[in-house]
Amino acid sequence: MLAAVLTMTVVFILSGTAILDLTRLVSIEQQQVTLALKNQIAIESTLNQAAWAYNNTDIPLERVDYGAVQVRVDSSSNSMIASIERYNESREATVTLRQTTPFDYTLATRNGIEYNGSQVILDDEPREFDELPIADLNYLYANAVEVHRQSFHTFKNLNLKDGIHIFTGHFITLKDIEVEGTLVFLGRGVNFTGDLVVNAVPVTRSAAESENDDSPGNSWKSNWRSRWQRGWDEEEDDNEYYDDWNDDEDDAQNGGLVSDSEEITMPALVFTHPRENVSFYRVREKDRIEIQGPVVVAGRLTIYAGEFTGPIIADHIHFRKNFDFRKASRAFRGKWALGFGEKRDYHWPSRTEDFRLRVRSFNQSR
Repeated sequence: MLAAVLTMTVVFILSGTAILDLTRLVSIEQQQVTLALKNQIAIESTLNQAAWAYNNTDIPLERVDYGAVQVRVDSSSNSMIASIERYNESREATVTLRQTTPFDYTLATRNGIEYNGSQVILDDEPREFDELPIADLNYLYANAVEVHRQSFHTFKNLNLKDGIHIFTGHFITLKDIEVEGTLVFLGRGVNFTGDLVVNAVPVTRSAAESENDDSPGNSWKSNWRSRWQRGWDEEEDDNEYYDDWNDDEDDAQNGGLVSDSEEITMPALVFTHPRENVSFYRVREKDRIEIQGPVVVAGRLTIYAGEFTGPIIADHIHFRKNFDFRKASRAFRGKWALGFGEKRDYHWPSRTEDFRLRVRSFNQSR
């Protein structure tokens, strides 16, 4: 009997010790998980802070104190890297920095959107930017097929060649216009009646990739010229605007070209006057307003009617009817438009993508 009691006593002692050891191990594991979670929160929150600072300040990241987290930008891979070494482990998180421009969104403004009770349905969110694309008139003039210089004039049933058309005058009306190309307006008081059908011409990657190849028939310039077919005799043209920008035509032929890896397009409509109030409306119910390609307005834009693919970019946008952009083609979104300088000429904000995390314990790899 005594032996049995002693045996039971030993078993209880051993069991108790085992339970205490298990409790201690569980407690240690919980502490490790808690500390690892603290590291994870620190590294993710710091990345968010650093991304904001990168987009909104000119302070180099290496001069910002993020506590235990170190942050740097690798320009060669367009990535931001945050690392922390604490609590017996090291963590390194990497995110890709992708520049976002107004051409990435269906609607982009500098001073907001007014809906006036209208319901506008999108498959992305509108975006406000501190700056908007500015038309590169060197490039547009050098590649235009025709320049229309009249003011106080109505253009009726124009048989427009494919390509870029520049209208320099004020208080003009375009009636029943259909064109494959780009319409650029420099003046104020531009109105449209009847049909307005503009289809921006896609730019092939092969043309962009041949920028530095000057072999006959295969250079960016010859591709571009053969594509648009110059529409007037430069030596006899007395347009004052063109004369001002004609000094550096060779550079202008390429001005606006972006990196080979970038998707590019042409704009459909460009309004450069900052005080112009552009309106799209139907005089007759049967009038067609169909715009395939980017619309860029330096001033205010009011939309009463029409079909648009976007991007629609303006200082301010005012909707006066319901619109549903979900069925519109996305073919032009996410592509930089030629005729607005180079993408790198602007300070576009970057968004973070492709979060990647690497964790290493000081005691063991995992």
